[in-house]
Amino acid sequence: MSKKTYSVLAVGAIAIVAASGFAGVMKARAAAPVAADVKYEEQIGGGAPVKVLVDNDVLRATLITMPKGQIRQGGVKRKLDQILVYIDDAKYSHLPTPGTQFDKESQSVVEAGKITWHDKDSTVGTIRVDEPYRVMYVEIKRPKPVSK
Repeated sequence: MSKKTYSVLAVGAIAIVAASGFAGVMKARAAAPVAADVKYEEQIGGGAPVKVLVDNDVLRATLITMPKGQIRQGGVKRKLDQILVYIDDAKYSHLPTPGTQFDKESQSVVEAGKITWHDKDSTVGTIRVDEPYRVMYVEIKRPKPVSK
């Protein structure tokens, strides 16, 4: 896919969230407790190849290509609210990570097109990529006011 296609997907993800009521999503979310000494993630995607598609004062959309066998280390906090848009089917294993809900290894399968939400300051779990996939992270820097 071209950069334009990914940009359209990023805008589409934002439109979906806006259409479903961004304020409702913000009110309904439950902030996970995070220890004060947990550091913020230094690199989105944990070292997997990334390509920034859009970066402005409101949002940043980043395409991450997760190669098979990649270990994304967890135990760090997210810097911003994140919307994840899965471009491909994703198959990965959650590895035990202190400070998260994952205390034993478990597997996840996420279908292409699925959109998930992660709160700012929530703790990232450790994953091992079982099959390669692409995922777009849309980070919300500042919600844009709704015009009336």
